[in-house]
Amino acid sequence: FTKDSANTNRFTAPDLSNNGVWPVAEITPGKVPSSFNAADFDQIDVYGKKQLTYKGWPLYYFGQDMKRGDTKGVSFPKPGVWPVVNLSTPAAPGYSGSSNNGSGSGY
Repeated sequence: FTKDSANTNRFTAPDLSNNGVWPVAEITPGKVPSSFNAADFDQIDVYGKKQLTYKGWPLYYFGQDMKRGDTKGVSFPKPGVWPVVNLSTPAAPGYSGSSNNGSGSGY
């Protein structure tokens, strides 16, 4: 969400009423694909949920994307508001590196 900034979710409502459209990407134990740097991933607390971040950007998924590879949320509702994260994604404004103090995150 382009209105977010480093480790700050500016979309999710306190009552999670809009979490059905753009749910926060909650942390799932696993490994980061080898093409990504695990140090670029972290987590933030968002109204009782642990939201995954990448280079400081809070991550979401589109509620209507039901299976791997679905991309209905790309550029919804207009281009540029909900960009796709990839290796060339720049760091979020104000991001100065992982807040996990180099301890590894286990994502």
